[in-house]
Amino acid sequence: MLRVIGLTVHHGAMPAVREADLAVGPGQLHALVGANGAGKSTLLAALAGHLRPSIGTITLDGHPVTRSAYRAAPAGIALVPQDGGVFPHLTVAEHFRLHRYTTNASGLAEAGELFPRLGERSGLRAGMLSGGEQRMLAVTLALAVRPRLLLLDEPTEGLARELADTLHHHITALAGREIAVLIATPRPQEAANLGAITHTLDRGRLTTNQQEH
Repeated sequence: MLRVIGLTVHHGAMPAVREADLAVGPGQLHALVGANGAGKSTLLAALAGHLRPSIGTITLDGHPVTRSAYRAAPAGIALVPQDGGVFPHLTVAEHFRLHRYTTNASGLAEAGELFPRLGERSGLRAGMLSGGEQRMLAVTLALAVRPRLLLLDEPTEGLARELADTLHHHITALAGREIAVLIATPRPQEAANLGAITHTLDRGRLTTNQQEH
């Protein structure tokens, strides 16, 4: 479904991602593993069209989505960034009302069923939510557009074990619903616990460690 060929992305004069090749199929769960600064966030942002690659191509079902969020998002690629992806001064309910203008209402309702806790927090501003609840809200909003590929940048970083386990459960369930999921994590054990097809990023170089079986 997703195919990345020879992707290089620069930050200034320095390449943050170097000649990366990647293939993700429908319903597959993949993990990018690497230390801070390895290029994980840069690669996810390029896949979502938020950064322009210097070289290389990104296609979804054979259609090019390189260099454009306006192509990537309608094609079915959604990114939940590491910094949360929510508006701190809007309530949970206001996020949902705002999102109804840009997505299918049934898709939003379906996504909202994943995290019932958000219903209990509907009147709270997002900035007042815990870190885990903000991640839940960001994932819910990303799923509301019914993506075919969901990109999650360190979704459990800094979360309590219980909340991390809840997100892990939903991540694996999403792959079972034929949504392809690509997460970035600094912890190889997290990728192993998810049973993900793993890829290592080291100074921008991407290598595949585990093939699907």
